[in-house]
Amino acid sequence: MTERTCIDCGAIVTRKPGARGRIAERCLDCKRSRQRQRDADRRDTPCSICGKLLYSSRTSLPPERRTCLDCRRSRRPADPPFQTWTCRDCGAESSRPSTIGRVPWYCDACPTARITPTPCVDCGTPTLKERCNPCARGAHSDKRGTCTDCGQLRVLDSGRCIACVIEARPEPMTRWERAERRRDSAAAGHPSSGVWTVGRCHYCGCVFTVRAGRPARFCSKRCQALDKGSRRRARAHDVWIGEVNRFAVFERHAWTCHICGDPIDRTLPANDPMSGSLDHVIPLVGRGPHVESNLRPAHMMCNSLKSLDDVGVPLSMA
Repeated sequence: MTERTCIDCGAIVTRKPGARGRIAERCLDCKRSRQRQRDADRRDTPCSICGKLLYSSRTSLPPERRTCLDCRRSRRPADPPFQTWTCRDCGAESSRPSTIGRVPWYCDACPTARITPTPCVDCGTPTLKERCNPCARGAHSDKRGTCTDCGQLRVLDSGRCIACVIEARPEPMTRWERAERRRDSAAAGHPSSGVWTVGRCHYCGCVFTVRAGRPARFCSKRCQALDKGSRRRARAHDVWIGEVNRFAVFERHAWTCHICGDPIDRTLPANDPMSGSLDHVIPLVGRGPHVESNLRPAHMMCNSLKSLDDVGVPLSMA
C-alpha cells in the first residue's frame, strides 16, 4: 500500500520514496491547520492590560497579574540618567551618567586618595583609610604603647611601631649581591645553603647563581628561547652551528661596532636602532658558520644596512 485518503479532506496521501512505516492519516495541510488550532486553544488567558490572549501553563501567574511582553516593556521604569555618591575623603557629593559602571568611592578632586596609602593612626600600617581593618575591629587594643623610635602612641612590634619597622627595612638586593651571598654562605659551610656556582648568562651577560651539578648557560627561559631562535635561523640555512657565548663576543671586542667603529651602549633596549647585535662576518646566506669566530658586535642599524647590502638591495641614505 503506497497511498491513502486523508481522513479530514479526502486528499490522496502518498508515501515518500524510500520511506518506511505506515502512511500518515492526514495530509500536510490538515496537520498544519490542526497545529494552529491547538495553539489557538492554548491561548485561553487574556492580558490584564490590553486583553491579548496568552498561553497558560501550570506555572503561570494568576489571571489578574498576567501581562504580555509589549505591556511589560512599556511599563518598565527608565534608568536614572545620573548616579550620585558621597566622596569618602572630602565628603563632597558627585554625580555621573549611570551607564559608566558602579559608583566610585572618591570624587574627581581626590584622585590620590585611592592610590596613595597613608599610615594608620593606631599602628602605622599603610592603608587607604584612617585606620586599618584590624585596628578598626579593635584587634590591636592590647598591643598599644609608645614607639621607641618616633615616640608616638601606636601598636607596637618588638618595641617599635609598624611604620618605623617598614621604614627601617633594607633596600632589596640586586642579583649580583644575592649571588655573592649564596657563594659566601656555601663557602662557610652553611648546612642549608648547599653549593652554589656564580656565572654570567651567555646571552645577556647577567649574573646568576645555580646549584652545583646543574649546568646552566642562561639566566632565564627568555634568554634560552632567544638563543634557540638564533640557532634556528642558522639551521634554516644548513650551516655549521657551534656553542656561542654572546656576552663573551661583546667583551672580546670591547663593545665596539666592527662596521662603523663607534662604541655600543649596553644599556639601550633591544628595540633601539643603536643597540647591540651580533653580525656574521660571512653571512648565513653565503654559507657562513654560526660560531664565535664568525661573529662580531655591531649596531642594530649597521647590521640591518649590511644585511640589505648582502642580498643586493640598493640602499638610499637620507
